[in-house]
Amino acid sequence: MTRRTHGEGTVYRDRASHRAQARIDGVRIGASGLTPQEARKNLKAKIQEHKTQLARASAALTAADYLRRWVTDLKDTQAVRPRTYRRYESIITIHLEPLIGHVPLAGLTRADVTGLFRSLHGRLSTTSQHHVHAVLHTALEQAVVEGLVEHNVARLVKAPPMRHRDKVILDSAKARRLISAARGEPLGAAVFLGIATGMREGEILGLRRCDVLLERNQLRIERTGNVDYDGCPALGEPKTDSSRRTVDLSFAAVEVLSEHLAAMPGTEPTRLLFPSPTGAVLPGPDFLKRYFRPITRKAGLPDMPFHDLRHSAGTILKERGVDEVTISRILGHASPAITAKFYGHVTPPLLAGAMAKMEEALGDPATGTQTGTQPAA
Repeated sequence: MTRRTHGEGTVYRDRASHRAQARIDGVRIGASGLTPQEARKNLKAKIQEHKTQLARASAALTAADYLRRWVTDLKDTQAVRPRTYRRYESIITIHLEPLIGHVPLAGLTRADVTGLFRSLHGRLSTTSQHHVHAVLHTALEQAVVEGLVEHNVARLVKAPPMRHRDKVILDSAKARRLISAARGEPLGAAVFLGIATGMREGEILGLRRCDVLLERNQLRIERTGNVDYDGCPALGEPKTDSSRRTVDLSFAAVEVLSEHLAAMPGTEPTRLLFPSPTGAVLPGPDFLKRYFRPITRKAGLPDMPFHDLRHSAGTILKERGVDEVTISRILGHASPAITAKFYGHVTPPLLAGAMAKMEEALGDPATGTQTGTQPAA
């Protein structure tokens, strides 16, 4: 077998003839000939024919056709999680198809992408515009791999700078107000778990009776409340391997869960702790609107995503001197680096505590003694 330089493929003897093969745009193309030279010549013709057919197909393929095929492939191969697929599909349907879907894929230009974001300006938040850009960029990267386009024009256009939403971080006093407001409310125990353990919304909505280990003061996180690829509420896998964990419970959490379990109908081990009225997985938006938001308003707190309770829990632990490795284990982060990113910020209590420690170290400048001690007689 004779190997040629890059792009010429491989030539090998096949019985009485020679065969040349090459992989073009992910497709294996082959041709035969009586001699190696003839096999290469025939292969070159086959490659040219392949490129011509690809060019014709690309010319007839619109951006909408390709984006729809691309996102369907993600679903069929389960290359992304159901929630991610639903977000991609929604972005394509609502934003990309109406604005650039009519453009031939091979003819998509930087001007088309610039016009897309000009149309989205003022209609979407900068975060949502970033999501649109990310979906288009990822889809066009695959189009380049498949040889449908030569360049990813999304690379030439930057999404607008993101303006992050200010999180609502509850201090200990506000957290106690929330807990007080949640007591006695439908699914108030779910809200208590959110602030007391920092569990994700989906982790709480996916809890079953068999996941509650009251005799050990623990919860097991093995499933999450999610949606399937068709958008129907369903139990899914945890976000990461680190998300699959055991959560230690405080005595207060054990008491709250004991009361909730006692009030639940049925004793089946797989019964959900916080189901929808039909007993199925409760969708996150329904939980937010029907259960969580009334409790925050009752507590006199601003409207917030449920996920802000997770940030509040991590911040409270940080202010109490808990190290980032331990916080990472409690919250189920993939690594302590993620914990440091979100909870490495400095809060007023931490600043005040740091200054108090500095004062203690330097002492009283008037007496030269350590703060809190009496000067020597």
